Order: sequence, then C-alpha cells, then structure tokens
Amino acid sequence: MIKPEKQVTVELIKRGAITFVIIGLLIVFFIFHKLNNSDVSKVAKEYILTSEEIKARIGEVKEFGWASIGSIEESQQEGQAQLNFAITGANKKADIQIYLSKDASGWKVDKYKLE
Repeated sequence: MIKPEKQVTVELIKRGAITFVIIGLLIVFFIFHKLNNSDVSKVAKEYILTSEEIKARIGEVKEFGWASIGSIEESQQEGQAQLNFAITGANKKADIQIYLSKDASGWKVDKYKLE
C-alpha cells in the first residue's frame, strides 16, 4: 500500500508530465502553423502548384502533407530558405525539397529536388 504523501507526489509528477507534454505539443503545432503560413511557404507552394515540370513528373498536385519542415533565415531585405513538403500528385506521391532566396523584390525559387 502506498503511503498518502507518496501518492500525492506520484500524482504531482503525473500532472507535471502531462502538462509538459501538452505545452511541447502546443509549441510544435505553433511552429508548424507559422511555417506553413509564412510568405516563403506560400511562394513555394504556388511554385509547386504551377510548375509544368513537376506536373509532368507526378501529375497535377492535389494535396500537400499537413506539415512542412525546413529552415528560414531572413533579414529585412534578404534571406535563404529550404523547405520540405510531402505532396500528392494525380499520378503519384513525392517529397520535394525546395530552395528559395529573398531579395528586395521578395522570395523566389532557386531550385528544387523532387524524390
């Protein structure tokens, strides 16, 4: 039988762990949400949707995976980004790495790798 004071300690540890996990999940969700709704992500997705070369390889893009990952480094007038998306085309699924740069006119796609 567990002593009452140890039972309280175990309950506090459980609550702390649950709170820690919930806060961690909220942070991850916030980061994915910000990345997926950023200007650079919008430019990358528009490029993917309108690229005839990508369309020829996987068919018309029907869907993006729910989470994109990558890195964005940006200042006021310039920046570099590399984003990874899982995409579903009419003919097959693929992963794409897309590299972008930013200058005074905004973000533009430099290259991509479709796998």
